[in-house]
Amino acid sequence: SKTTQAIHDDCLNRLVKIGPMYPEQFKTIMTSNADLKLKLGLAIKHSQTVASSQKKTEMAANRQKLNQPAKPTIALKTNFGNFAAS
Repeated sequence: SKTTQAIHDDCLNRLVKIGPMYPEQFKTIMTSNADLKLKLGLAIKHSQTVASSQKKTEMAANRQKLNQPAKPTIALKTNFGNFAAS
């Protein structure tokens, strides 16, 4: 669910901030518990994958908006449809 994912992301962000603040203690805990180290590594990789995926979809949406032709701001009363481009 969205709530679970939000809690997961918040905890991961806190761990990423705490690690550099207490590097020796963090390293000791991670090396003593291989399961915890594996879970943290997988969570970081998943977070990065999700972030890059979201960024790609945002960029695709922005490109799609830019590729749409702009609507004219002035409406012409005369029809120039009979003239062909040479």
